[in-house]
Amino acid sequence: MAFISRLTVVLPLALLACSGAVPGKGGDDDPGSKGGAGQPGEDGDPAYDCPDDAEPSFAPAPLRRLTRPEYDSTILDLLGDDSRPAREFPNDSTVHGFDNNVVTQTVTYTLADYYFKAAETLANSAVSRLDSLLPCNPADGEASCAEAFIREFGLRAYRRPLRDEEVTSLRTTYDRGSAKADFKNGIRLVVMRFLSSPYFLYRPEFGESDQKGGGLAFSQWEIASRLSYLMWGSMPDDQLFEAAAAGELSEQSQISGQVERMLNDPRAKVAVRRFYSGWLVLDALDKAPKDDAKYPGFEKVLPSMREEIVALMDDIIWNDDSRAEKLFAADYTFMNRDLAAFLGFDGANDMSSEFQRVALDPEGDKGPARRLGILSTPGLLAAHSKPHETSPVLRGKFALEQLLCLEVPLPLPGVPPIEAVETTGLTTRERFEMHAASECASCHRFLDPIGFAFENFDTTGRYREMDNGKPVVTSGVLEETDVDGPFADGVEL
Repeated sequence: MAFISRLTVVLPLALLACSGAVPGKGGDDDPGSKGGAGQPGEDGDPAYDCPDDAEPSFAPAPLRRLTRPEYDSTILDLLGDDSRPAREFPNDSTVHGFDNNVVTQTVTYTLADYYFKAAETLANSAVSRLDSLLPCNPADGEASCAEAFIREFGLRAYRRPLRDEEVTSLRTTYDRGSAKADFKNGIRLVVMRFLSSPYFLYRPEFGESDQKGGGLAFSQWEIASRLSYLMWGSMPDDQLFEAAAAGELSEQSQISGQVERMLNDPRAKVAVRRFYSGWLVLDALDKAPKDDAKYPGFEKVLPSMREEIVALMDDIIWNDDSRAEKLFAADYTFMNRDLAAFLGFDGANDMSSEFQRVALDPEGDKGPARRLGILSTPGLLAAHSKPHETSPVLRGKFALEQLLCLEVPLPLPGVPPIEAVETTGLTTRERFEMHAASECASCHRFLDPIGFAFENFDTTGRYREMDNGKPVVTSGVLEETDVDGPFADGVEL
């Protein structure tokens, strides 16, 4: 359980702490704000305990659609099919790097068409290996076997037991298909219906029992799906289904036990990696071209920059001795020979093509190694820069929005872009300070200082001490946050 208590920034499991009550936003009446969820425990870690007399808080349960990765993972676990059809679906809209924002999860005509085509293809493939899916032998009675399949496969596809009227309707589908051809054709049409159903494509949460205060509690099946899609990005496994059927997902200890078990499954690492990839907007790195003539070799090491971030994040998250602060204070990283050489690290030629742990020098004088934590990885620095130069605004915007959860407004209309500022003899900082002195100052005084702190790193993330023939100045002041104060450079920030 060390991971749960120590790295709450990655897995906010407090959503499940209050025995399935629909969670609302914290406030004066939120038990989490009065010594309940999120308050320090005896060991200094956050404790997710709801007081016995706590009043529940309620919020609507939005209708969540499976994202593309969730669809593919669910198909793999449901059918054993690894064809990953969702790769062909239209891209999900992203909000702050995440593709699972319920507000943007609309279904267009195009996406609906892809769903139907995928259902047909997957059903055709499934009946070609039907023996692995059937819970019975059709030779002992095709009609009874079809109904057994509908009930058992349906429970897994809908992530809950089917209602009697649903079974009857699906039996009709099977009867028509088998009458037209044979048993396999009937099952094929049934599978198509399951995979085209909103109960498969969405994760509806209707609740079941009345909850103190006028709301509804999640059903056992809904809690099982919440757990599986949070921890694995996929459908529940047999143990979760069995626990839901037995009513063993009601107590916090029961949920914690499932979480601990699920964290030991390889799917947990995939899901957590998907989470922090969205949080750090790693896709921006794939859209960060640089001037090859000015920065030769960048394209070659671009994949290594992403791999460095993944290796560092995985190491911090999954090591038992890690705490959330280490995300910003790790005095080491992971590099291979090509990336270390590109960045100018000492001893790069003695390294191999495999990634290895490399010590940083945040307080020393080894320029390229004067880094600390995830914010100084070259990949993030390069992702939030421009092709020809750094961008204090982009780097500051990333930190404010993704790390401090502040909304940065759009630029005022009619203000000339920074590119229009005369560059002769000026450093990047001097140009941006001139630009920020205009009517844009109200926003740029929060944005730019964060970006200035990392001006020791060029647009590719390489260390530098000079910019346009002048020494780089990295000092600044952080304002209007809960960690305000002056800083000397990116390490101190």
